[in-house]
Amino acid sequence: MPTSTDRWQKSRVGAVGELLVAARLVELGFEIFWAANKATAGVDFICSWGGKLSRVQIKTKFVPRTNASGQDVKCASDPKLYDYLICYLHHHHATYVLPADAAQTKNLTFYPDGLTSRANANYEKYRDAWHLLK
Repeated sequence: MPTSTDRWQKSRVGAVGELLVAARLVELGFEIFWAANKATAGVDFICSWGGKLSRVQIKTKFVPRTNASGQDVKCASDPKLYDYLICYLHHHHATYVLPADAAQTKNLTFYPDGLTSRANANYEKYRDAWHLLK
């Protein structure tokens, strides 16, 4: 499991997350179209279901936090550039499909183990919510 924080390692972790999410979408019957230039596109790929196109940004977290029950995901991307943010938490085998308007903060905290009673643990309704992309 990756533990390095250097730039190369982070980009590789991101690429792995993108591929795993894309593979799951293909399994579900979606078509995937990759951005030719991700640096300027603001999205990782576009998925299609029955003619509906959705711009998708993927955020991947491989290493869990060891001092808390929540899993933080940083999202500095502008929500105006994508339709859906998909957060893939590898260690928990958890995927969250959030509409752009639900991802308005730069730091999102997920509780995939359900170990919280906090009122802001409102992302569980988006866990495995692939149907939102249809």
